[in-house]
Amino acid sequence: MRTAILALALVAGLLATQARSAEPPPDGSMEVRVRAVYLYPTRASGPTESLDGGFYGDLSAEWFFTSRWSAELALAFPTDFTHHFVDPTNGAVSDAIKLMPNTLTVKYSLQSADTLYPYFGLGMHYTTLSRDSPNPALGVQSPSVGWAVQTGLEWRFIAGWYINADLRYLGNLDTKTSAPLAPETHLRIDPVLFGIGFGFRPGGS
Repeated sequence: MRTAILALALVAGLLATQARSAEPPPDGSMEVRVRAVYLYPTRASGPTESLDGGFYGDLSAEWFFTSRWSAELALAFPTDFTHHFVDPTNGAVSDAIKLMPNTLTVKYSLQSADTLYPYFGLGMHYTTLSRDSPNPALGVQSPSVGWAVQTGLEWRFIAGWYINADLRYLGNLDTKTSAPLAPETHLRIDPVLFGIGFGFRPGGS
């Protein structure tokens, strides 16, 4: 993981040094964005434990080094997701696991039309987890760090304003849950994130 972080930092540094001679972005060097995101766990289901999907919000900032290369930091609002498990004493019960899946990606954009911008991204996620349960003895391991891939499309509907549709996959998002009188359970989530929202680039004309 340290190698991945260093590689991302190196790529960002190289892009920043080339930005002076490159074509500028169409509206400005930064975009702020808000999205509604649906988190769909692809692997969090098993005979003794599972996690439901659900919606959350995220806020992101994207810095453009050129018209095609950028870096995006997306911060999630901490949100509870229903967690089903088998308690040794009470049988099948449920509580909630609070997730905050934050991502940092380096992105490459294309321009398929005057106002349409498909993009692809690669980077990492840093996800914090906590257990929201009436029983304080129930625990969850945090944080989880892994890789992230991203694709999406932006539509520039007026100068400086964009509608964004985004798809991300977070790899190696896993944790361990604990309960009294029971062994730790490995819960792997590896979610797909479906997002839609609005973006604004200051300085658009």
